[in-house]
Amino acid sequence: METQNNSILIVDDNANVRDLLAARLSKRGYDVTTAVNGRDAIANIRQTPCDLILLDIMMPIMNGYETLEKLQSDPDLRHIPVIILSALNDMSSVIKCIELGADDYLFKPINSSLLWARISASLEKKRLRDQEQKRLAELAVLQQIDKELNTNLDEQKLGQIILKWALRQTGGQAGFFGALADEHVIVQAIQNLDTVPGQSISLSDLGADKAKMNGQIQYDTVSVGEGLLEQARSRILVPIHRQDDIGGLLVLESAAECNWDSLNFLTRLSNHAAIALNNAHLYTKAQAANRAKSDFVALVSHELKTPLSVIMSYSDLLHNPQIGQLNDKQTHFLNAIKDATSRMHGLVMELDDITRIETGKMSLEPKTVNVATAVNAVVNLLTPQFTEKQQTIATNIPTELPTVWADHKRILQVLTNLINNANKYTPVGGHIQVSAAVKADSNLPVVQITVQDDGLGIDKQDQPLIFSQFFRSGDTQVRARRGAGLGLNITKKIVEMHGGQIWFESEFRQGTTFYFTLPIAETAVTKPLAA
Repeated sequence: METQNNSILIVDDNANVRDLLAARLSKRGYDVTTAVNGRDAIANIRQTPCDLILLDIMMPIMNGYETLEKLQSDPDLRHIPVIILSALNDMSSVIKCIELGADDYLFKPINSSLLWARISASLEKKRLRDQEQKRLAELAVLQQIDKELNTNLDEQKLGQIILKWALRQTGGQAGFFGALADEHVIVQAIQNLDTVPGQSISLSDLGADKAKMNGQIQYDTVSVGEGLLEQARSRILVPIHRQDDIGGLLVLESAAECNWDSLNFLTRLSNHAAIALNNAHLYTKAQAANRAKSDFVALVSHELKTPLSVIMSYSDLLHNPQIGQLNDKQTHFLNAIKDATSRMHGLVMELDDITRIETGKMSLEPKTVNVATAVNAVVNLLTPQFTEKQQTIATNIPTELPTVWADHKRILQVLTNLINNANKYTPVGGHIQVSAAVKADSNLPVVQITVQDDGLGIDKQDQPLIFSQFFRSGDTQVRARRGAGLGLNITKKIVEMHGGQIWFESEFRQGTTFYFTLPIAETAVTKPLAA
């Protein structure tokens, strides 16, 4: 049994017993202190902690029972193992001591072999418990670190978090974190050093080589004046992996030597940091790809607008009798061109809206909007479609309904999308109803607008995806209707930009009801809308 650094406190009022035990324990390599009673023992422990207490029962001022009670009542002392060494050899004394928290009980005169065995067992038990407590404390720290890391996707901020915890847990005095580029480190986070973000530091200046590091922590002693920190005597290099390569490097310097516990902690920290940094890297790439997609869509929609406008203008012009009469076949072809360009123009406008929303460039111009007026305008616009499918459409908008605070053009777009969908997915002879009412939303009244139909309905497996970009149901009857799968996505985002909510209820082949809310002008007029 390794005895180095194991300290034992002997508590006994008999000087001969104290001296004899102290001599024998010291000979075996233990660090020994003594106390004449429980009060002195408690004071001694508070000043100089120990690993084990050998405690007598019958003592003046504070006896062994009282000492055990005192130890158990103190959270900082209750975990110190106690072996009772007493002349009391009755079972009631043994039971009482065990109940008060003693780990063992030996009768005087003490059998030497038994004493050494019990001391070794108690110290080993304490060592294992201390390791467990240290590991639990480290896990608690790592959980806190994970909590901070998982709330950030910015690589520079993650570097600051990693550096902060590394220095705090290892006692390091200074350091930096950076991204590895070939044989250099590009500094991203610094503490207590003169380096600046963006500075490039050669690995050779740090006494490191990327190939030799091979993903392992490197610990070196530093000569006076050779460290980044003037008084540095030790340096730790902690590589942070990104897949099969080293993506980042944590550099710590200190005026003291590092202990193995710190190195073990840094190994675990590097694993947690690698996951967070890899997620941030993937997020950055995804953001870049998304921006590239948005830029491409914006470019395409912009470039298509002009030729489409020309085609649509000339199509209208050809319909003008002053240009000349068209035969039936020419009229049919021209109508096909107009229909196709109209659909393409609608798709281009939807793509343009998606790009504006995603890039934050869609601006709203809110004002008071009369819901009944807006609904009637859309219904009148779509009346030919209802007539063609012999559908009935009813509106139920109370005359006393308050106005809403919204962008008039965008609310017309929302209503058009929802009512047009109701028309599109409701069979011939179906019924559609648009209604509105004041509802309470988190104690703040809003106007709730409802668009209800008795059409195809939405399959349950499709319902979670209904507001997704480019989503089109696999239902053959739905597929038979034209659409790009963008309208509802745009509708949802426009409603949310107004501070409202949108949702739906649907029964497959029974019909669908969409609901959305808008702020009442009277309560929302002083609040700017999100753009």
